[in-house]
This record gives sequence, structure tokens and C-alpha cells, in this order.
Amino acid sequence: NVPNDPNAMALIRQIVQRKGGLAALKGVRTVVADAETTFRLEEGPLTSTTRTYVAYPDKFRVDATVAGAEVVQIYNGGNAWVKDPAGVHDASTAMRADFAASVQRDTIPLLIAAAEGKLGVRLLNEEAKDGRVLTVVEVSGAQLPPVKLYVTDQMLVSRQVYSTPGPDGRAVDAEEVFSDYRTVDG
Repeated sequence: NVPNDPNAMALIRQIVQRKGGLAALKGVRTVVADAETTFRLEEGPLTSTTRTYVAYPDKFRVDATVAGAEVVQIYNGGNAWVKDPAGVHDASTAMRADFAASVQRDTIPLLIAAAEGKLGVRLLNEEAKDGRVLTVVEVSGAQLPPVKLYVTDQMLVSRQVYSTPGPDGRAVDAEEVFSDYRTVDG
């Protein structure tokens, strides 16, 4: 177990409870998520639409349309493949590492590990975004670089920010925005 800020742990417990409790989160086996992504590049923004299929604990498939091209990325517990206009091929070492980091940053296992004290958590300064003040909690661990969770007053994670390698290998900040929460299984 990792030493944690008691106030941050209380917040993590509230978030987990809002999502149905620790047992409910541990019971999730699969998730399907639709996303619209904008990559901010020097040449200008590049948009992508994706559908991601996650099978816990460590498998996913991403079907994406990027600049009109169909791309499929598959990760299976350390092995990874990509299908793009050039065909099907093994993912590069860097891409495989990014896929593995993505599995660690996934909100459900991230919250489970934080609630169980396996990751460090600490409160950061609140931030205003889109006309509301959000509580910010940072989650990190030995194999997990810091991930900032932006939490609404309803205890919903509205954003997640982390550093990841960009196309040129240099670190860039990535932001995921979560919306359209729905009640599942009651």
C-alpha cells in the first residue's frame, strides 16, 4: 500500500461509491466507448472518431477513422497489432508501451487500485473549467505516471489529464473528457 492524502482517499471513495461501489466496479467485465478526438498538431487540428471495446483487465480494440483512413488497434495483455492502410502489422515497441499505459490509465481499474491503496493519491488545487469549479485529484504509482482526475460536485470524473509520448516521441499533455454518464444495471 502507498501512503495517501486522507482527504484525497475520501474523495476517491466518494467517486467509487457514486459509480456503484467497489464491488460493482470490480464486476465490470467489458466497456464500449465512443469518442471524438482532436489532435492538436503544428499543421492544424486532426480529428478522429473512435469506438473502443475494453475487456478487463488488459485487452482492448480501437476502431478509428483518422483523416479518412480506417485504423484498428488491438492490445492483448502485452501483445499489440495495428491494421491501417498499409495492412496488418505488429505494433511498434513505443506503441505497445503506450497501449499498456492506456490500460493502466483506464478509469475503472485506476479507481479500483486507488481505492485499494495500491496507487498514491493527493489533492491538487481546484480548477475552473467551463463555468464550474472542479476538484482535482492526482493518482500515480511506480508503474503509473501521474494522472489528474477532474471531479464534479456530483462526484463524476469529467476530465482526465496525463502526459504521453507525442508523434515525435516528446511528451505531450493528453486530455480525455467524459460525458453522457448513464445508469447501468440499475
